[in-house]
Amino acid sequence: MLILVLNCGSSSIKVQVIRPETQERLISGLLSEIGSPHASFRWQTSSVQQVENHTDIDYQQGIALILRTISSGPGQVVEHLTALDGIGHRVVHGGERFTESTLITPDVLAEIEACIPLAPLHNPANVQGIQSCQALLPAVPQVAVFDTAFHQTLPPHAYLYAIPYDLYE
Repeated sequence: MLILVLNCGSSSIKVQVIRPETQERLISGLLSEIGSPHASFRWQTSSVQQVENHTDIDYQQGIALILRTISSGPGQVVEHLTALDGIGHRVVHGGERFTESTLITPDVLAEIEACIPLAPLHNPANVQGIQSCQALLPAVPQVAVFDTAFHQTLPPHAYLYAIPYDLYE
């Protein structure tokens, strides 16, 4: 099994391709300074390290670059992109609904978008990463892994303690 793991942040994309059953990391990388003239993509496999400079790359172009890197040239770790069994996305805020990793459907994506006011720096980038993967790899299942799922495991007195109740509502 091969999983593409993406963490689309406010100005970067962290990436890994892993084999979950062995916890083997085939490639890892960081595409930084997205949207700036100084963007760079640093990645490494077990035998190759590389730094590539890019200008004014956006999230969809960044995802396309990552997919090209993992499927061709010195960074190739998959024979073809159809070898990917799934894509996992770190999503910062999933509100109260998402208590565990969730298959991304149109309704799930809409709920992630609805949480943008709760994580205005991160959720827009998370959404762009998901939409880019849907456009570029429509047949590959995608899963959202929510930071806020951890907080759903806390009892109410623990997660409500530090804030006025009207803010929670």
